[in-house]
Amino acid sequence: QAFEDADTLIVQTAIEHSDIYDNVEIVGEDVDLLVLLTGLAQGKENIFFHKPAKGKVPAVFICNGCDTTSALFNVGRKKFMTVLRKNPQLKSAAQLFRAKDIDTEVLVAAGERFLIAVYGGEKQETSLSSLRYKRFAKSVTKSTFNLSTLPPPTTAAREHILRTYLQVQTWMGNYKEPEEYGWRKTKQGLEPVINNAQAVLQELLKIIACKCKRKSGGACGCRKAGLKCSMICKNCDGETCDNVVFDDDVDYDDSDDDVSPTLTYVAEEDNVNIMIDDVINDDDNVNIEPTDPSTIDKEPSPKRLKVHEC
Repeated sequence: QAFEDADTLIVQTAIEHSDIYDNVEIVGEDVDLLVLLTGLAQGKENIFFHKPAKGKVPAVFICNGCDTTSALFNVGRKKFMTVLRKNPQLKSAAQLFRAKDIDTEVLVAAGERFLIAVYGGEKQETSLSSLRYKRFAKSVTKSTFNLSTLPPPTTAAREHILRTYLQVQTWMGNYKEPEEYGWRKTKQGLEPVINNAQAVLQELLKIIACKCKRKSGGACGCRKAGLKCSMICKNCDGETCDNVVFDDDVDYDDSDDDVSPTLTYVAEEDNVNIMIDDVINDDDNVNIEPTDPSTIDKEPSPKRLKVHEC
Protein backbone atom coordinates (compact mmCIF):
# COMPACT_ATOMS: atom_id res chain seq x y z
CA GLN A 1 0.00 0.00 0.00
CA ALA A 2 1.29 3.44 -0.95
CA PHE A 3 2.23 5.78 1.91
CA GLU A 4 1.18 8.96 0.07
CA ASP A 5 0.70 8.88 -3.71
CA ALA A 6 0.00 5.51 -5.36
CA ASP A 7 0.85 6.81 -8.85
CA THR A 8 4.34 7.83 -7.73
CA LEU A 9 4.94 4.42 -6.14
CA ILE A 10 3.84 2.60 -9.31
CA VAL A 11 6.20 4.55 -11.56
CA GLN A 12 9.13 4.35 -9.15
CA THR A 13 8.64 0.59 -8.86
CA ALA A 14 8.62 0.28 -12.66
CA ILE A 15 11.87 2.26 -12.91
CA GLU A 16 13.53 0.02 -10.30
CA HIS A 17 12.46 -3.17 -12.10
CA SER A 18 13.55 -1.85 -15.49
CA ASP A 19 17.14 -2.64 -14.51
CA ILE A 20 16.21 -6.26 -13.74
CA TYR A 21 13.76 -7.18 -16.51
CA ASP A 22 13.94 -6.74 -20.26
CA ASN A 23 10.58 -4.95 -20.43
CA VAL A 24 8.27 -3.40 -17.84
CA GLU A 25 4.68 -2.46 -18.64
CA ILE A 26 2.49 -0.14 -16.58
CA VAL A 27 -1.23 -0.73 -17.06
CA GLY A 28 -3.57 1.95 -15.80
CA GLU A 29 -6.36 4.39 -16.60
CA ASP A 30 -4.89 7.44 -14.85
CA VAL A 31 -3.09 9.86 -17.15
CA ASP A 32 -0.99 10.94 -14.16
CA LEU A 33 0.96 7.71 -14.64
CA LEU A 34 1.99 8.78 -18.13
CA VAL A 35 3.04 12.21 -16.94
CA LEU A 36 5.15 10.74 -14.14
CA LEU A 37 6.64 8.21 -16.52
CA THR A 38 7.72 10.81 -19.07
CA GLY A 39 9.13 13.03 -16.34
CA LEU A 40 10.97 10.48 -14.20
CA ALA A 41 11.88 7.67 -16.60
CA GLN A 42 13.77 9.61 -19.25
CA GLY A 43 16.23 7.30 -21.04
CA LYS A 44 14.41 4.15 -19.90
CA GLU A 45 13.45 2.63 -23.24
CA ASN A 46 12.15 -0.66 -21.83
CA ILE A 47 9.26 0.83 -19.82
CA PHE A 48 5.87 0.92 -21.52
CA PHE A 49 2.54 2.44 -20.56
CA HIS A 50 -0.68 0.71 -21.54
CA LYS A 51 -4.06 2.42 -21.18
CA PRO A 52 -6.89 -0.02 -21.98
CA ALA A 53 -9.59 2.64 -22.32
CA LYS A 54 -10.47 4.23 -25.62
CA GLY A 55 -9.31 7.69 -26.61
CA LYS A 56 -6.05 9.52 -26.84
CA VAL A 57 -3.87 10.16 -23.80
CA PRO A 58 -2.67 13.78 -23.85
CA ALA A 59 1.09 14.12 -23.66
CA VAL A 60 0.92 17.50 -21.99
CA PHE A 61 0.04 17.79 -18.36
CA ILE A 62 0.61 21.09 -16.57
CA CYS A 63 -1.52 22.95 -14.11
CA ASN A 64 -4.72 21.19 -15.20
CA GLY A 65 -5.31 19.22 -12.04
CA CYS A 66 -4.87 15.71 -10.71
CA ASP A 67 -5.78 13.72 -7.61
CA THR A 68 -4.17 16.22 -5.23
CA THR A 69 -4.73 19.56 -6.94
CA SER A 70 -7.78 21.56 -7.88
CA ALA A 71 -9.04 21.66 -11.46
CA LEU A 72 -10.38 24.35 -13.75
CA PHE A 73 -14.08 24.17 -14.56
CA ASN A 74 -14.83 22.92 -18.07
CA VAL A 75 -11.17 23.14 -19.17
CA GLY A 76 -9.77 19.77 -20.24
CA ARG A 77 -6.21 18.61 -20.81
CA LYS A 78 -6.74 18.78 -24.56
CA LYS A 79 -7.16 22.53 -24.18
CA PHE A 80 -3.83 22.78 -22.39
CA MET A 81 -2.08 20.79 -25.09
CA THR A 82 -3.56 22.99 -27.82
CA VAL A 83 -2.45 26.17 -26.04
CA LEU A 84 1.12 24.91 -25.70
CA ARG A 85 1.25 23.87 -29.33
CA LYS A 86 0.03 27.27 -30.52
CA ASN A 87 2.17 29.24 -28.04
CA PRO A 88 5.71 27.80 -28.01
CA GLN A 89 6.87 30.67 -25.77
CA LEU A 90 4.81 29.19 -22.94
CA LYS A 91 6.92 26.03 -22.82
CA SER A 92 9.46 27.87 -20.69
CA ALA A 93 6.69 28.60 -18.18
CA ALA A 94 5.87 24.90 -18.01
CA GLN A 95 9.51 24.02 -17.41
CA LEU A 96 9.60 26.18 -14.29
CA PHE A 97 7.43 23.63 -12.48
CA ARG A 98 10.32 21.16 -12.68
CA ALA A 99 12.79 23.52 -10.99
CA LYS A 100 13.67 22.34 -7.49
CA ASP A 101 14.29 25.83 -6.15
CA ILE A 102 12.46 28.77 -7.65
CA ASP A 103 11.17 32.11 -6.49
CA THR A 104 7.48 31.76 -5.67
CA GLU A 105 6.50 35.02 -7.35
CA VAL A 106 8.28 34.03 -10.57
CA LEU A 107 6.47 30.69 -10.55
CA VAL A 108 3.07 32.26 -9.92
CA ALA A 109 3.60 34.88 -12.64
CA ALA A 110 4.52 32.16 -15.15
CA GLY A 111 1.53 30.04 -14.18
CA GLU A 112 -0.85 32.98 -14.43
CA ARG A 113 0.50 33.87 -17.87
CA PHE A 114 -0.21 30.32 -19.00
CA LEU A 115 -3.75 30.37 -17.57
CA ILE A 116 -4.49 33.67 -19.30
CA ALA A 117 -3.67 31.96 -22.60
CA VAL A 118 -5.83 28.96 -21.68
CA TYR A 119 -8.81 31.27 -21.16
CA GLY A 120 -8.21 33.03 -24.46
CA GLY A 121 -6.74 36.25 -23.09
CA GLU A 122 -4.69 38.56 -25.29
CA LYS A 123 -0.90 38.56 -25.00
CA GLN A 124 -0.96 42.03 -23.46
CA GLU A 125 -3.35 40.87 -20.72
CA THR A 126 -1.49 41.00 -17.40
CA SER A 127 -3.97 39.70 -14.84
CA LEU A 128 -6.50 36.90 -14.56
CA SER A 129 -8.69 39.14 -12.42
CA SER A 130 -8.73 41.76 -15.17
CA LEU A 131 -9.63 39.13 -17.77
CA ARG A 132 -12.30 37.77 -15.43
CA TYR A 133 -13.91 41.21 -15.14
CA LYS A 134 -13.89 41.75 -18.91
CA ARG A 135 -15.51 38.36 -19.53
CA PHE A 136 -18.14 39.05 -16.89
CA ALA A 137 -18.92 42.48 -18.38
CA LYS A 138 -19.56 40.84 -21.75
CA SER A 139 -21.73 38.14 -20.20
CA VAL A 140 -24.44 40.59 -19.07
CA THR A 141 -25.71 40.82 -22.66
CA LYS A 142 -26.37 37.07 -22.80
CA SER A 143 -29.67 35.52 -21.80
CA THR A 144 -27.93 32.63 -20.02
CA PHE A 145 -24.44 32.47 -18.62
CA ASN A 146 -22.57 30.12 -16.29
CA LEU A 147 -20.37 32.03 -13.86
CA SER A 148 -18.21 28.93 -13.37
CA THR A 149 -16.81 29.39 -16.87
CA LEU A 150 -15.14 32.66 -15.88
CA PRO A 151 -11.38 32.60 -15.28
CA PRO A 152 -10.46 32.26 -11.61
CA PRO A 153 -9.37 35.43 -9.80
CA THR A 154 -5.64 35.97 -9.44
CA THR A 155 -5.68 35.12 -5.73
CA ALA A 156 -7.39 31.75 -6.26
CA ALA A 157 -5.19 30.91 -9.26
CA ARG A 158 -2.12 31.57 -7.13
CA GLU A 159 -3.04 28.80 -4.68
CA HIS A 160 -3.84 26.43 -7.56
CA ILE A 161 -0.45 27.11 -9.18
CA LEU A 162 1.38 26.51 -5.90
CA ARG A 163 -0.40 23.18 -5.37
CA THR A 164 0.49 22.13 -8.89
CA TYR A 165 4.15 22.94 -8.29
CA LEU A 166 4.11 21.03 -5.00
CA GLN A 167 2.72 17.92 -6.68
CA VAL A 168 5.25 18.05 -9.51
CA GLN A 169 8.07 18.33 -6.98
CA THR A 170 6.63 15.41 -5.01
CA TRP A 171 6.65 13.29 -8.17
CA MET A 172 10.28 14.23 -8.70
CA GLY A 173 11.20 13.23 -5.16
CA ASN A 174 11.73 16.75 -3.80
CA TYR A 175 10.00 17.35 -0.48
CA LYS A 176 8.35 20.71 0.06
CA GLU A 177 6.29 22.00 2.99
CA PRO A 178 2.63 21.72 1.90
CA GLU A 179 1.63 24.73 4.00
CA GLU A 180 3.87 26.91 1.86
CA TYR A 181 2.27 25.73 -1.36
CA GLY A 182 -1.49 26.11 -1.27
CA TRP A 183 -2.43 23.94 1.70
CA ARG A 184 -3.42 24.61 5.31
CA LYS A 185 -3.21 22.26 8.27
CA THR A 186 -6.43 21.47 10.16
CA LYS A 187 -7.46 18.98 12.83
CA GLN A 188 -8.71 16.68 10.07
CA GLY A 189 -5.46 17.00 8.08
CA LEU A 190 -4.44 19.15 5.14
CA GLU A 191 -7.07 21.04 3.18
CA PRO A 192 -6.56 23.24 0.09
CA VAL A 193 -6.51 27.01 0.39
CA ILE A 194 -9.17 28.12 -2.07
CA ASN A 195 -8.79 31.87 -1.91
CA ASN A 196 -7.07 34.11 0.62
CA ALA A 197 -8.88 37.20 -0.62
CA GLN A 198 -12.37 38.33 0.37
CA ALA A 199 -14.83 36.71 -2.01
CA VAL A 200 -17.32 39.58 -1.98
CA LEU A 201 -17.58 43.05 -0.47
CA GLN A 202 -19.34 43.22 2.88
CA GLU A 203 -21.56 45.98 1.47
CA LEU A 204 -22.96 43.48 -1.05
CA LEU A 205 -23.55 40.83 1.58
CA LYS A 206 -25.77 43.26 3.49
CA ILE A 207 -28.28 43.42 0.63
CA ILE A 208 -28.64 39.65 0.20
CA ALA A 209 -32.23 38.53 0.76
CA CYS A 210 -34.05 35.24 0.32
CA LYS A 211 -37.51 34.32 -0.97
CA CYS A 212 -38.02 31.17 1.10
CA LYS A 213 -41.71 30.31 1.45
CA ARG A 214 -41.09 27.97 4.35
CA LYS A 215 -38.52 27.76 7.11
CA SER A 216 -35.07 28.74 5.89
CA GLY A 217 -33.42 25.43 5.05
CA GLY A 218 -30.21 24.51 3.30
CA ALA A 219 -31.33 26.17 0.08
CA CYS A 220 -31.85 29.56 1.76
CA GLY A 221 -29.77 32.23 0.04
CA CYS A 222 -29.11 34.03 3.31
CA ARG A 223 -27.98 30.85 5.07
CA LYS A 224 -25.69 29.92 2.16
CA ALA A 225 -24.01 33.32 2.45
CA GLY A 226 -23.53 32.83 6.19
CA LEU A 227 -26.03 35.58 7.00
CA LYS A 228 -29.17 35.87 9.09
CA CYS A 229 -32.49 36.65 7.43
CA SER A 230 -33.52 40.29 7.68
CA MET A 231 -36.52 42.54 7.12
CA ILE A 232 -35.78 42.74 3.38
CA CYS A 233 -36.39 38.99 2.92
CA LYS A 234 -39.57 38.55 0.89
CA ASN A 235 -41.60 36.14 3.02
CA CYS A 236 -40.12 35.80 6.51
CA ASP A 237 -39.18 39.48 7.04
CA GLY A 238 -36.38 38.24 9.27
CA GLU A 239 -38.93 37.30 11.95
CA THR A 240 -40.87 34.12 11.17
CA CYS A 241 -38.10 31.69 10.18
CA ASP A 242 -35.41 29.89 12.17
CA ASN A 243 -32.55 31.85 10.59
CA VAL A 244 -33.02 35.12 12.46
CA VAL A 245 -31.05 37.09 15.02
CA PHE A 246 -32.22 36.31 18.55
CA ASP A 247 -31.76 38.56 21.56
CA ASP A 248 -29.00 36.29 22.82
CA ASP A 249 -27.02 37.04 19.66
CA VAL A 250 -27.15 40.82 20.14
CA ASP A 251 -24.55 42.69 22.17
CA TYR A 252 -26.12 45.62 23.95
CA ASP A 253 -24.13 48.71 24.87
CA ASP A 254 -24.33 49.31 28.62
CA SER A 255 -21.77 52.11 28.59
CA ASP A 256 -24.36 54.92 28.74
CA ASP A 257 -24.50 56.16 32.31
CA ASP A 258 -27.27 58.73 31.68
CA VAL A 259 -30.50 57.69 33.35
CA SER A 260 -33.78 58.92 31.91
CA PRO A 261 -36.81 59.62 34.13
CA THR A 262 -39.01 56.57 34.62
CA LEU A 263 -42.79 57.01 34.70
CA THR A 264 -45.05 54.48 36.38
CA TYR A 265 -48.80 54.54 35.66
CA VAL A 266 -51.44 53.31 38.04
CA ALA A 267 -54.98 53.39 36.62
CA GLU A 268 -57.92 53.95 38.98
CA GLU A 269 -61.63 54.45 38.39
CA ASP A 270 -61.82 58.21 37.87
CA ASN A 271 -58.25 59.43 37.94
CA VAL A 272 -54.75 58.48 37.08
CA ASN A 273 -51.91 58.59 39.56
CA ILE A 274 -48.54 59.25 37.98
CA MET A 275 -45.57 58.38 40.15
CA ILE A 276 -42.17 59.65 39.13
CA ASP A 277 -39.28 57.50 40.38
CA ASP A 278 -36.52 58.91 42.49
CA VAL A 279 -34.30 59.32 39.46
CA ILE A 280 -35.59 62.91 39.22
CA ASN A 281 -33.83 65.18 41.67
CA ASP A 282 -35.84 67.27 44.07
CA ASP A 283 -34.35 70.41 42.56
CA ASP A 284 -35.72 69.63 39.11
CA ASN A 285 -39.01 71.24 38.14
CA VAL A 286 -41.19 69.01 36.01
CA ASN A 287 -44.46 69.95 34.32
CA ILE A 288 -46.89 67.17 33.52
CA GLU A 289 -49.72 68.20 31.25
CA PRO A 290 -53.10 66.85 32.40
CA THR A 291 -54.66 64.25 30.18
CA ASP A 292 -58.24 63.09 29.92
CA PRO A 293 -58.37 59.75 31.83
CA SER A 294 -60.83 58.32 29.34
CA THR A 295 -58.22 58.52 26.60
CA ILE A 296 -55.61 56.56 28.56
CA ASP A 297 -55.39 52.78 28.16
CA LYS A 298 -54.94 50.57 31.15
CA GLU A 299 -51.28 50.19 30.17
CA PRO A 300 -50.55 53.39 28.27
CA SER A 301 -47.28 53.96 26.47
CA PRO A 302 -44.94 56.58 28.00
CA LYS A 303 -44.96 58.34 24.61
CA ARG A 304 -48.58 59.39 25.18
CA LEU A 305 -47.71 61.84 27.96
CA LYS A 306 -45.63 64.90 27.30
CA VAL A 307 -42.96 65.65 29.86
CA HIS A 308 -41.24 69.05 29.70
CA GLU A 309 -38.36 70.19 31.81
CA CYS A 310 -38.63 73.80 33.02
